Amino acid sequence: MQIVESYKNYVPDCRVRASVDRLLSAVPGGYLSGLQAVVLTNSARIERGKTRRYSGRKYCRSECRGRYHPGWKRGLPWIELVVDNIIATVPPVLLRIRVFADMAFGYTLYHELGHHLCETIGSLGRHDEDGANKWRTKLSRSFMRKHYWYLTPVLGILFRSGIFRYLRRHTLGHTGHA
Repeated sequence: MQIVESYKNYVPDCRVRASVDRLLSAVPGGYLSGLQAVVLTNSARIERGKTRRYSGRKYCRSECRGRYHPGWKRGLPWIELVVDNIIATVPPVLLRIRVFADMAFGYTLYHELGHHLCETIGSLGRHDEDGANKWRTKLSRSFMRKHYWYLTPVLGILFRSGIFRYLRRHTLGHTGHA
């Protein structure tokens, strides 16, 4: 599986490709089978229009942070990450800290990978979004244990204090889908 960068008049401020590469390296190999690529792009490159209906509403495609594109005929499935929209969800000072950049990109990447896993392995939830979110949680925890095990006590305190719930509610919006 490859990581492809396809931007239109845009250069990301942080090391996006390295972060996505780190995130994918923590995923068991079988989970990535059948997935063609992860495409890193920006909102200017996204076509106009709305997504299909999710949770009772449609979303502007260029405002979404990521989309899973299922396989079609002979084409393999692939994941699209909209880098500028993901970066906009995190205060710039935090993006300079590798763990926070990884968490921001992992939130969207693992959700979209969750859609792929729902199709190939099976859903962990009652519906597509719930299943993708549960896969995201499972993959994120595995990644954090593998790469940032030494931060576990600190992150545990921050989670219990509600800081991450606050950040998720005020910065992390809809991920967007195909």
